[in-house]
Amino acid sequence: MPLYQRLDSVARSLIIGLIGLLPFFFVPLPWVIVMQSKMALICGLVGVVAIIWFVARMIEGSVRLPWNLLVGTAALLPIAYALSAAFSGFTSHSLVGRALETDTLAFIALSAGALLVTAMLSTDKPISHAAIPAFTLGTFVLAALQIFHFFFPSISLGGVLVGTAGNAFGSLHMFAALVGTMVFLALELARVERGYLRYCYALAALVGLSMLMLTSYTDVWLMLFLSLVLFELVRSYRKSALFSGAYWRTQWLPILIALLALFFAVFGSFITNVLPERIHPVQTEVRPSWSGTLGIGQRTLSDPLKLVFGSGPNSFVREWGLHKPTGINQTPYWNIEFNTGVAYIPTSLITVGLLGVVVWLLNIAALIFLVARYWFRIQSRMSVHGFALSISVIVLALYHIVLVPDASTTVLLFLWLGILLGEVTGDIVPVHEMPLWHGWEGKGNLAAVIVFALALMLAVAGIGRTLVSEILINKGIHTYNTSQDIDGALKLVSLAERVNPRSDRAHRAAVQLGLVRLRELNQSASAANEQAREQLQTTLETTIQHGLQAVSIDNADYQNWLELASLYAELAGANVPGAYEGARTAYERARAENPSNPIPLLNLGQLEILQKRPDAALQYLSAAVALKGDLAVAYYLASQIYASKQDYTNALPAASNAIRYAPQDSRAWYNGGAIAYSAKDYTGAAAALEQALKLQPQYANALYFLGLTYYRLDRKSDALKTFEALNELDPGNEVAVPILNALRNGGPLPPALE
Repeated sequence: MPLYQRLDSVARSLIIGLIGLLPFFFVPLPWVIVMQSKMALICGLVGVVAIIWFVARMIEGSVRLPWNLLVGTAALLPIAYALSAAFSGFTSHSLVGRALETDTLAFIALSAGALLVTAMLSTDKPISHAAIPAFTLGTFVLAALQIFHFFFPSISLGGVLVGTAGNAFGSLHMFAALVGTMVFLALELARVERGYLRYCYALAALVGLSMLMLTSYTDVWLMLFLSLVLFELVRSYRKSALFSGAYWRTQWLPILIALLALFFAVFGSFITNVLPERIHPVQTEVRPSWSGTLGIGQRTLSDPLKLVFGSGPNSFVREWGLHKPTGINQTPYWNIEFNTGVAYIPTSLITVGLLGVVVWLLNIAALIFLVARYWFRIQSRMSVHGFALSISVIVLALYHIVLVPDASTTVLLFLWLGILLGEVTGDIVPVHEMPLWHGWEGKGNLAAVIVFALALMLAVAGIGRTLVSEILINKGIHTYNTSQDIDGALKLVSLAERVNPRSDRAHRAAVQLGLVRLRELNQSASAANEQAREQLQTTLETTIQHGLQAVSIDNADYQNWLELASLYAELAGANVPGAYEGARTAYERARAENPSNPIPLLNLGQLEILQKRPDAALQYLSAAVALKGDLAVAYYLASQIYASKQDYTNALPAASNAIRYAPQDSRAWYNGGAIAYSAKDYTGAAAALEQALKLQPQYANALYFLGLTYYRLDRKSDALKTFEALNELDPGNEVAVPILNALRNGGPLPPALE
């Protein structure tokens, strides 16, 4: 066997291995999330496959490319994203993002490149017969891990299996979607395989159906129903048995499973709701609605240039902050930063404009046309593996129209597309032979192959570098949270910056750690210690530089401005010259980049309180409440400002609203009680302070004011008990002891309190 064929065989094996490992692969470390594990696997194997394929082609001297519309439309995807990124300024957020987003130029280039390489490797030797069993086995392992989790919930495997919804794939919804695809493939292959393989497929289908019953997603059941019905309808058509009663009588099992799927699509939630909590995984899935997504699109695409090219790849989160409906602020999800709209492809209309969404629709149309030709050309060869695969590809594509698949699901779709192209080469898809070394045509082909390989490797390298940086940041945060080791955490974050200098998240983490270090130095350093002052100054300058660097990397991300503002606000509290102005400017920029978010306004109010400018603070707090009417902390701060002015007419309603919108917060009840006491509303004060102590029995300040309140209500025995409880909590308290002695002796309170 020639060397290039052996290399191709290795590359095909790696693709099959990737398909089998993706469903369940993870790294059991608390600072590596599941999707980062899978993305590392994708980058590693796709990068190696690309290198092997390129070397094999250089040795062979030619490339065999399936000549089909789907190949052309897939190649157009990175071009559309590149144009959109160019017109939006080639920001790092659009090029690579955080390495996990599926709407970036790098990810689309990687996915399209994986499709083309897989298709070219599958041309000579289709791999569906090996890829489908690998996928089925991998998904079966995924389901088995979930069953293990049900029986041993305390074993989290590095934080992966936490809670009933924790699984080794990602979101519970996409976990169910993947298992549903596996169930369909296993059911169909169990009918044609012989020996132990048949029983293995049957077992996989049975376990998968059990998982679907526990998760019970209507759309997954409907997709399984659609898959089974399509398979039987097309198969009976090809066998000319569409109206044959004998044929349908022998197909009782798929008909039964299809009816079961339809039944659970309608009634599944009623059944699963009565299951024990231990085996009833529940995960709240929050995403913008269709109307919300279209509303964002309407506002974003009002500019003609954006209508064509969109706001830029992976920019939905910013457009959401700029244009989200204000009604969202009245829901529990008001502060969620959505990276996508209601579904993946509809989001592309906003981010990559008409150009991008047209290319996506052309891809889907090309897929449907290819599959239809494959199904209904009677003379074409069709294996059960290829037939089942073609239906699974359609289902995965539909998920991208109605759901928000994660990176693993999208890569699987593109790999399946490449394998499907290899399956149908011949009388459906011709193969174009492209020489590389001879003549001008060969030189042009060689240049195209080199450009393609470089683009794919750049995408892999860009995602890989960002991924390593993000993992280092996660490890730094984990190091600080578990050991309070600021130096160790800062070293990891600094390494993350060196790996990816364009990581604004690394600079934000450095600001947060720098603030902690500054507080420690302020508490421990002596003014006479020159070395300590120098360390304080160096830390201050470095932390400020990190904040400035974050906003210079991405000045459209309001979180970068908030982080810089929080640093300046901390310095303003220490009366550092110019810090107040810097904090105010940064908060205003954060407000401009996310005008519907009340947090910048709330923080501006707190900043003005520190500067002893209560009227300005009240204006900002009022503006924050106008955006989010149930923002309890804004009412809390406003009540304290009014109380400091002895304006109890406004202080009491504000304090009541703070309690109303945060009824489980003991501080809100204490604040309301203290203000009511100052306003001489002793009955209201007693009720509020009693509730504060119910929520937090060892609340010393609440005990103190409640004791005074009981005294004012002439409930001296209750006052005595309250101050005795305060003395037990804080023995020898210099404020409580004189009052306690006065109450025990039956005398008046100290003159300062009378």
